[in-house]
Amino acid sequence: MLAWVLRYSLFALGAPDSVTWMIISGIALHGICYDSSSLRADYVDKKSNEKIRGQAQGFLVLATTEWECLIGAQLPECFSMVCWDQPLH
Repeated sequence: MLAWVLRYSLFALGAPDSVTWMIISGIALHGICYDSSSLRADYVDKKSNEKIRGQAQGFLVLATTEWECLIGAQLPECFSMVCWDQPLH
């Protein structure tokens, strides 16, 4: 889960100044992030019955991946305001 936060944080920090290593690192985390999502989906498949499987997977994505992306995109801005007293953009 932290890989998602790190991935989107790297994108948010690297994009304004075109910091190449941050963007490439974020792309490199792509596989790790989706592997963790696949493992969670497999777990939900095994634990849920056929009637609610789609709903359970949708809730899992909402409860985990969407929050990870939101936190990862907002965290660098908050960090910048606290540490340097200025926004990133």
